[in-house]
Amino acid sequence: MDQYTKLKLEFLAAFQKTGGTKTLIEWASRPENQRDFYRMVVGMLPKSVEVKGDAEAPLTIIVRKLGDG
Repeated sequence: MDQYTKLKLEFLAAFQKTGGTKTLIEWASRPENQRDFYRMVVGMLPKSVEVKGDAEAPLTIIVRKLGDG
């Protein structure tokens, strides 16, 4: 197992032992933590997106706000 995989598994184990999603939501819901929470979310998003396809075909991009169905 490489070091990155081991670190990821250990981080996930620590996340669960400290309350998991419920505790993260409680922490992120506090106004003083929201900036840090959103910085972490942005850090996990892909830095770029590659789109391949037919140059003649139309491309449709749909953007939804979080929480929209």
